[in-house]
Amino acid sequence: MKANYPKHLERHRNPFYTLDDASAFSQGFAYYHGRSYPILMHAHNYYELNVVTKGECRHYFNNKSHPAKAGDIFMIPPYTEHGYWADSEEPQIFHLIIKNDITEKYKYQFGKYPGIKILFEVEPQIRQAFSNLSLNINLSKSILGDFVKDFDELIAIDKERAEDDGVMFELKTVCLLCKLAKIISQKYAVTDNRADNTADYIILKTTQYMEENYFSKITVDDLSKIVNMSTPSFFRYFKNVFNTSPMEYLKKIRISHATEMLSSTDKSISFIAQECGFFDASHFTHAFEQSTNMKPKEFRLKSKTDPNGN
Repeated sequence: MKANYPKHLERHRNPFYTLDDASAFSQGFAYYHGRSYPILMHAHNYYELNVVTKGECRHYFNNKSHPAKAGDIFMIPPYTEHGYWADSEEPQIFHLIIKNDITEKYKYQFGKYPGIKILFEVEPQIRQAFSNLSLNINLSKSILGDFVKDFDELIAIDKERAEDDGVMFELKTVCLLCKLAKIISQKYAVTDNRADNTADYIILKTTQYMEENYFSKITVDDLSKIVNMSTPSFFRYFKNVFNTSPMEYLKKIRISHATEMLSSTDKSISFIAQECGFFDASHFTHAFEQSTNMKPKEFRLKSKTDPNGN
Protein backbone atom coordinates (compact mmCIF):
# COMPACT_ATOMS: atom_id res chain seq x y z
CA MET A 1 0.00 0.00 0.00
CA LYS A 2 1.18 3.51 -0.81
CA ALA A 3 2.39 5.64 2.09
CA ASN A 4 0.61 8.83 0.96
CA TYR A 5 -2.74 7.99 2.51
CA PRO A 6 -4.96 10.91 3.60
CA LYS A 7 -4.59 12.10 7.17
CA HIS A 8 -8.37 12.35 7.56
CA LEU A 9 -11.39 11.01 5.70
CA GLU A 10 -14.48 13.04 4.92
CA ARG A 11 -17.75 12.23 6.63
CA HIS A 12 -20.31 10.14 4.81
CA ARG A 13 -23.40 12.01 3.61
CA ASN A 14 -25.33 9.81 6.07
CA PRO A 15 -22.91 9.90 9.02
CA PHE A 16 -25.00 7.96 11.56
CA TYR A 17 -27.04 4.76 11.39
CA THR A 18 -29.27 2.85 13.79
CA LEU A 19 -30.66 -0.67 13.65
CA ASP A 20 -33.94 0.88 12.55
CA ASP A 21 -32.41 2.27 9.35
CA ALA A 22 -33.54 -0.39 6.89
CA SER A 23 -31.69 1.29 4.01
CA ALA A 24 -28.39 0.81 5.83
CA PHE A 25 -28.77 -2.96 5.75
CA SER A 26 -29.64 -3.59 2.13
CA GLN A 27 -26.69 -6.01 2.07
CA GLY A 28 -27.82 -7.72 5.29
CA PHE A 29 -26.32 -7.98 8.75
CA ALA A 30 -23.31 -9.94 7.42
CA TYR A 31 -21.60 -9.11 4.13
CA TYR A 32 -18.32 -8.44 2.32
CA HIS A 33 -17.30 -4.97 1.15
CA GLY A 34 -14.91 -5.37 -1.75
CA ARG A 35 -15.16 -2.23 -3.85
CA SER A 36 -16.02 1.48 -3.82
CA TYR A 37 -13.35 2.85 -1.51
CA PRO A 38 -12.96 4.91 0.52
CA ILE A 39 -15.64 4.02 3.04
CA LEU A 40 -16.23 7.52 4.40
CA MET A 41 -16.44 8.29 8.11
CA HIS A 42 -19.67 7.21 9.78
CA ALA A 43 -20.93 5.84 13.10
CA HIS A 44 -23.83 3.74 14.39
CA ASN A 45 -25.52 2.74 17.64
CA TYR A 46 -24.46 -0.94 17.51
CA TYR A 47 -21.26 -2.99 17.46
CA GLU A 48 -19.71 -4.00 14.17
CA LEU A 49 -17.02 -6.64 13.61
CA ASN A 50 -14.69 -5.94 10.70
CA VAL A 51 -12.22 -8.53 9.38
CA VAL A 52 -9.93 -7.76 6.45
CA THR A 53 -10.04 -10.91 4.30
CA LYS A 54 -8.02 -9.71 1.28
CA GLY A 55 -5.51 -6.99 0.49
CA GLU A 56 -4.38 -3.96 2.49
CA CYS A 57 -6.04 -0.70 3.51
CA ARG A 58 -6.02 2.10 6.05
CA HIS A 59 -8.45 1.91 8.97
CA TYR A 60 -9.68 5.23 10.38
CA PHE A 61 -10.99 5.27 13.94
CA ASN A 62 -12.25 8.62 15.29
CA ASN A 63 -9.23 10.91 14.84
CA LYS A 64 -6.64 8.13 14.47
CA SER A 65 -5.69 5.81 11.62
CA HIS A 66 -3.98 2.43 11.45
CA PRO A 67 -2.63 0.20 8.67
CA ALA A 68 -4.68 -2.93 8.05
CA LYS A 69 -3.99 -6.11 6.10
CA ALA A 70 -5.58 -9.50 5.47
CA GLY A 71 -6.34 -11.21 8.79
CA ASP A 72 -6.67 -8.01 10.85
CA ILE A 73 -9.70 -7.82 13.14
CA PHE A 74 -11.39 -4.63 14.36
CA MET A 75 -14.38 -4.30 16.67
CA ILE A 76 -16.17 -1.00 16.14
CA PRO A 77 -17.98 0.11 19.33
CA PRO A 78 -21.26 2.05 19.18
CA TYR A 79 -21.05 5.80 18.43
CA THR A 80 -17.48 5.52 17.10
CA GLU A 81 -16.64 7.22 13.82
CA HIS A 82 -14.72 4.96 11.46
CA GLY A 83 -13.91 4.42 7.82
CA TYR A 84 -11.47 2.79 5.39
CA TRP A 85 -9.20 4.05 2.62
CA ALA A 86 -7.48 1.98 -0.02
CA ASP A 87 -5.47 2.63 -3.17
CA SER A 88 -5.95 0.57 -6.31
CA GLU A 89 -5.67 -2.76 -4.47
CA GLU A 90 -9.30 -2.62 -3.27
CA PRO A 91 -9.27 -4.94 -0.23
CA GLN A 92 -12.16 -7.11 0.91
CA ILE A 93 -13.59 -6.59 4.40
CA PHE A 94 -16.13 -8.77 6.18
CA HIS A 95 -18.75 -6.80 8.13
CA LEU A 96 -20.89 -8.27 10.89
CA ILE A 97 -23.59 -6.21 12.63
CA ILE A 98 -23.82 -7.09 16.35
CA LYS A 99 -26.61 -5.97 18.68
CA ASN A 100 -25.46 -4.19 21.82
CA ASP A 101 -27.09 -6.62 24.25
CA ILE A 102 -25.23 -9.69 22.98
CA THR A 103 -22.44 -9.59 25.60
CA GLU A 104 -24.97 -9.36 28.42
CA LYS A 105 -27.32 -11.93 26.90
CA TYR A 106 -24.53 -14.50 26.52
CA LYS A 107 -22.26 -13.39 29.34
CA TYR A 108 -22.03 -16.92 30.76
CA GLN A 109 -20.77 -18.30 27.46
CA PHE A 110 -18.50 -15.32 26.79
CA GLY A 111 -17.18 -15.48 30.35
CA LYS A 112 -15.22 -18.58 29.39
CA TYR A 113 -13.03 -16.51 27.06
CA PRO A 114 -10.98 -13.50 28.30
CA GLY A 115 -10.52 -12.64 24.63
CA ILE A 116 -14.07 -11.28 24.50
CA LYS A 117 -13.11 -8.36 26.74
CA ILE A 118 -9.98 -7.77 24.69
CA LEU A 119 -12.01 -7.78 21.46
CA PHE A 120 -14.94 -5.62 22.64
CA GLU A 121 -13.23 -3.27 25.07
CA VAL A 122 -9.44 -3.31 25.52
CA GLU A 123 -8.26 -3.29 21.88
CA PRO A 124 -10.64 -0.52 20.73
CA GLN A 125 -9.56 1.62 23.69
CA ILE A 126 -5.87 1.18 22.85
CA ARG A 127 -6.56 1.88 19.16
CA GLN A 128 -8.35 5.07 20.14
CA ALA A 129 -5.72 6.24 22.63
CA PHE A 130 -2.61 5.86 20.44
CA SER A 131 -1.86 6.78 16.84
CA ASN A 132 -0.56 3.88 14.75
CA LEU A 133 -0.84 1.49 17.69
CA SER A 134 -3.25 -1.35 18.36
CA LEU A 135 -3.01 -4.88 19.70
CA ASN A 136 -2.82 -5.99 16.07
CA ILE A 137 -5.31 -8.83 16.43
CA ASN A 138 -4.48 -10.78 13.29
CA LEU A 139 -5.44 -14.22 12.00
CA SER A 140 -2.79 -16.22 10.15
CA LYS A 141 -3.47 -17.09 6.51
CA SER A 142 -4.53 -20.66 7.30
CA ILE A 143 -6.76 -19.67 10.24
CA LEU A 144 -8.27 -16.82 8.21
CA GLY A 145 -9.20 -19.33 5.49
CA ASP A 146 -11.09 -21.36 8.08
CA PHE A 147 -12.92 -18.26 9.35
CA VAL A 148 -13.90 -17.22 5.82
CA LYS A 149 -15.99 -20.41 5.72
CA ASP A 150 -17.75 -19.20 8.89
CA PHE A 151 -18.27 -15.77 7.33
CA ASP A 152 -19.77 -17.32 4.21
CA GLU A 153 -22.10 -19.45 6.34
CA LEU A 154 -23.22 -16.42 8.34
CA ILE A 155 -23.98 -14.51 5.15
CA ALA A 156 -26.06 -17.44 3.89
CA ILE A 157 -27.94 -17.74 7.21
CA ASP A 158 -28.53 -13.99 7.26
CA LYS A 159 -30.42 -14.20 3.97
CA GLU A 160 -32.91 -16.58 5.63
CA ARG A 161 -33.28 -14.71 8.93
CA ALA A 162 -36.98 -14.01 8.29
CA GLU A 163 -37.73 -17.73 8.53
CA ASP A 164 -36.79 -18.02 12.22
CA ASP A 165 -36.71 -14.36 13.33
CA GLY A 166 -32.90 -14.37 13.24
CA VAL A 167 -32.40 -17.11 15.86
CA MET A 168 -29.87 -19.14 13.83
CA PHE A 169 -28.03 -15.98 12.82
CA GLU A 170 -27.67 -14.87 16.44
CA LEU A 171 -26.45 -18.28 17.62
CA LYS A 172 -23.97 -18.52 14.76
CA THR A 173 -22.74 -15.02 15.62
CA VAL A 174 -22.17 -16.09 19.24
CA CYS A 175 -20.26 -19.20 18.08
CA LEU A 176 -18.10 -17.07 15.78
CA LEU A 177 -17.30 -14.58 18.55
CA CYS A 178 -16.40 -17.41 20.96
CA LYS A 179 -14.16 -18.96 18.32
CA LEU A 180 -12.41 -15.63 17.76
CA ALA A 181 -12.17 -14.97 21.50
CA LYS A 182 -10.53 -18.35 22.10
CA ILE A 183 -7.78 -17.52 19.61
CA ILE A 184 -7.35 -14.03 21.06
CA SER A 185 -7.23 -15.46 24.61
CA GLN A 186 -4.42 -17.82 23.61
CA LYS A 187 -2.49 -15.20 21.65
CA TYR A 188 -2.61 -12.52 24.32
CA ALA A 189 -2.31 -14.71 27.41
CA VAL A 190 -0.23 -12.62 29.80
CA THR A 191 2.66 -14.38 31.48
CA ASP A 192 4.67 -13.24 34.49
CA ASN A 193 8.04 -13.77 32.82
CA ARG A 194 7.44 -11.12 30.17
CA ALA A 195 9.86 -8.23 30.66
CA ASP A 196 8.74 -5.59 28.15
CA ASN A 197 6.46 -2.69 28.98
CA THR A 198 4.64 -2.31 25.70
CA ALA A 199 1.19 -0.73 25.61
CA ASP A 200 -0.58 -4.03 25.19
CA TYR A 201 1.32 -5.64 28.07
CA ILE A 202 0.67 -2.77 30.50
CA ILE A 203 -3.05 -2.72 29.80
CA LEU A 204 -3.60 -6.47 29.48
CA LYS A 205 -1.55 -7.32 32.56
CA THR A 206 -3.34 -4.85 34.85
CA THR A 207 -6.86 -5.42 33.54
CA GLN A 208 -6.34 -9.17 33.74
CA TYR A 209 -5.14 -8.81 37.33
CA MET A 210 -8.28 -6.84 38.21
CA GLU A 211 -10.52 -9.41 36.52
CA GLU A 212 -8.89 -12.26 38.43
CA ASN A 213 -8.62 -10.52 41.82
CA TYR A 214 -11.59 -8.12 41.94
CA PHE A 215 -12.72 -9.66 45.26
CA SER A 216 -9.45 -8.66 46.96
CA LYS A 217 -8.14 -5.29 48.08
CA ILE A 218 -6.40 -3.66 45.10
CA THR A 219 -4.75 -0.24 44.99
CA VAL A 220 -3.24 1.82 42.17
CA ASP A 221 0.13 1.19 43.82
CA ASP A 222 -0.43 -2.56 43.49
CA LEU A 223 -1.24 -2.23 39.79
CA SER A 224 1.68 0.06 39.01
CA LYS A 225 4.11 -2.35 40.68
CA ILE A 226 2.83 -5.22 38.52
CA VAL A 227 4.09 -3.43 35.40
CA ASN A 228 7.10 -1.72 37.04
CA MET A 229 5.82 1.83 36.63
CA SER A 230 5.59 4.72 39.05
CA THR A 231 2.08 5.17 40.43
CA PRO A 232 1.51 8.62 38.83
CA SER A 233 2.81 7.44 35.44
CA PHE A 234 0.65 4.33 35.46
CA PHE A 235 -2.43 6.30 36.55
CA ARG A 236 -2.01 8.79 33.68
CA TYR A 237 -1.31 6.02 31.19
CA PHE A 238 -4.36 3.97 32.19
CA LYS A 239 -6.66 7.00 32.18
CA ASN A 240 -5.37 8.01 28.75
CA VAL A 241 -6.42 4.62 27.36
CA PHE A 242 -9.74 4.09 29.15
CA ASN A 243 -10.74 7.67 29.95
CA THR A 244 -11.38 6.54 33.51
CA SER A 245 -9.22 5.83 36.54
CA PRO A 246 -7.98 2.32 37.43
CA MET A 247 -10.21 2.31 40.52
CA GLU A 248 -13.30 3.28 38.52
CA TYR A 249 -12.48 0.51 36.06
CA LEU A 250 -12.15 -1.94 38.97
CA LYS A 251 -15.47 -0.75 40.41
CA LYS A 252 -17.13 -1.47 37.07
CA ILE A 253 -15.82 -5.05 37.20
CA ARG A 254 -17.04 -5.48 40.78
CA ILE A 255 -20.48 -4.07 39.99
CA SER A 256 -20.76 -6.43 37.02
CA HIS A 257 -20.08 -9.45 39.22
CA ALA A 258 -22.43 -8.10 41.87
CA THR A 259 -25.31 -7.73 39.39
CA GLU A 260 -24.78 -11.34 38.34
CA MET A 261 -24.94 -12.54 41.96
CA LEU A 262 -27.99 -10.39 42.73
CA SER A 263 -29.94 -11.78 39.79
CA SER A 264 -28.85 -15.41 40.03
CA THR A 265 -28.48 -16.08 43.79
CA ASP A 266 -30.30 -15.38 47.05
CA LYS A 267 -27.11 -14.46 48.91
CA SER A 268 -27.36 -11.55 51.32
CA ILE A 269 -26.28 -8.03 50.34
CA SER A 270 -23.49 -8.20 52.92
CA PHE A 271 -22.23 -11.49 51.50
CA ILE A 272 -22.25 -10.17 47.92
CA ALA A 273 -20.49 -6.99 49.01
CA GLN A 274 -17.69 -9.02 50.58
CA GLU A 275 -17.45 -11.46 47.65
CA CYS A 276 -17.14 -8.61 45.17
CA GLY A 277 -14.43 -6.68 46.98
CA PHE A 278 -16.41 -3.91 48.71
CA PHE A 279 -15.60 -2.80 52.26
CA ASP A 280 -19.10 -3.50 53.58
CA ALA A 281 -22.78 -3.49 52.61
CA SER A 282 -23.02 0.29 52.97
CA HIS A 283 -20.06 0.91 50.67
CA PHE A 284 -21.46 -1.58 48.16
CA THR A 285 -24.95 -0.05 48.21
CA HIS A 286 -23.57 3.44 47.61
CA ALA A 287 -21.33 2.30 44.73
CA PHE A 288 -24.07 0.19 43.19
CA GLU A 289 -26.60 3.02 43.28
CA GLN A 290 -24.08 5.40 41.71
CA SER A 291 -23.56 2.99 38.82
CA THR A 292 -27.11 1.72 38.23
CA ASN A 293 -29.41 4.34 39.79
CA MET A 294 -30.91 1.51 41.85
CA LYS A 295 -30.21 0.07 45.24
CA PRO A 296 -29.10 -3.59 45.22
CA LYS A 297 -32.44 -4.74 46.66
CA GLU A 298 -34.34 -2.85 43.97
CA PHE A 299 -32.17 -4.36 41.25
CA ARG A 300 -32.68 -7.87 42.65
CA LEU A 301 -36.44 -7.42 42.76
CA LYS A 302 -36.52 -6.07 39.21
CA SER A 303 -34.32 -8.89 37.87
CA LYS A 304 -36.56 -11.50 39.52
CA THR A 305 -39.83 -10.02 38.26
CA ASP A 306 -38.51 -8.96 34.83
CA PRO A 307 -35.55 -11.15 33.77
CA ASN A 308 -35.26 -9.33 30.43
CA GLY A 309 -34.81 -5.97 32.13
CA ASN A 310 -37.76 -4.34 30.35
